[in-house]
Amino acid sequence: MRRKTILIISLGYSPNVGGLETHLDNLASYLVKNNYNLFVITYQPIQTKAKGKKLEKERNLEIRRIRWFGCGWLNILESYPPFALLYLFPGLFISSFLFLCKNHRSIDVVHAQGFICGVIATILSEIFKKRTVLSTHSVYGFGKNSWTFRFLKRIINSFDMVLCLSEQSKQEIVEMGLDEKKVKVYTYWVNQALFTSMAKGDCKKRMGWEGKTVVLFVGRLVKSKGLHLLVDIAKRISLLENQILFAILGDGLLAEEIEAVASREKNIVFLGKVNNSELGVFYNAADIFIVPSVSKMEGFPRVVIEALSCGIPVIASAIGCLPETIDSSVGLLCNPSVEDFVEKIQYCCDKPEILERMSRNSREYAIKRYGEENARVIETSYYE
Repeated sequence: MRRKTILIISLGYSPNVGGLETHLDNLASYLVKNNYNLFVITYQPIQTKAKGKKLEKERNLEIRRIRWFGCGWLNILESYPPFALLYLFPGLFISSFLFLCKNHRSIDVVHAQGFICGVIATILSEIFKKRTVLSTHSVYGFGKNSWTFRFLKRIINSFDMVLCLSEQSKQEIVEMGLDEKKVKVYTYWVNQALFTSMAKGDCKKRMGWEGKTVVLFVGRLVKSKGLHLLVDIAKRISLLENQILFAILGDGLLAEEIEAVASREKNIVFLGKVNNSELGVFYNAADIFIVPSVSKMEGFPRVVIEALSCGIPVIASAIGCLPETIDSSVGLLCNPSVEDFVEKIQYCCDKPEILERMSRNSREYAIKRYGEENARVIETSYYE
């Protein structure tokens, strides 16, 4: 079978921090390892101040990063789809169009990440007659009577295949009228040799967390991830229990605010951005992983898979795709409220045997569900 040449169009890519970016790093690694030629067209990070190379080449991978204006605008515009589209469409469309004008003979598949890139891919497909694949990365919750729903219904039917990150997302797409045979559910995966169980005592000692029950957060530091809720949870816990420490890792618009809060609160430690290759020690030094997301559009957080792969139970908001990521054998779901999260954290601390049981189950749960074989669903979509 001849390996096809793929063009990925995405709003984000490393060095930006987030589940999408890490997923695309893993997908690129898988495709390159399996002898695909891969091109990526993306923006320079527009939610952080990080910067990558304008043009990056290695082996059969080429990444083109477009400099764009408005650092932080996306977090504001996410709630206003028409404005988000107007802001993000032009740069990627022009760059992708010019790229295909020059390279259209060598490109077999255009793979769009998210709906804005999907609009771009639809237009490019009409011009250059390429196979198109769309990946969703969240639950969108478009009302059936909204203009967004009607607009995307026209767009979605132009794709040869749509890959949905959850069953809930798949149902949204099917309701837009796409043939169910063209819709598949895919799942993120992680390198489970990198994210693996380690000696917890040694990891706690290395971090200076001996004698503490550690609740860990890893992710983008933006409002939708529930950072303000997390701070309120930590403050409430500090009044009840002084042996519980909240560790926050990540980067984003709220980084300075979180750092300032951590300097005042004795049970919050802010560690900033940590390289993916070093995260395993932090996960293994923790006792509970927390996902206090407040957005109903929450996708399938990779950090949940990383934590489970390291044997760390998860307490998460019961919204978006999160209920599909864990079950009661490895974690707890709750309402995105201070009271509910505090209750669940205290329950785990008061019932160490239950926390230990969930910890024992987590690694096996992750191995069964979140291995690299999940990439096959994406790979086959390039051919079917």
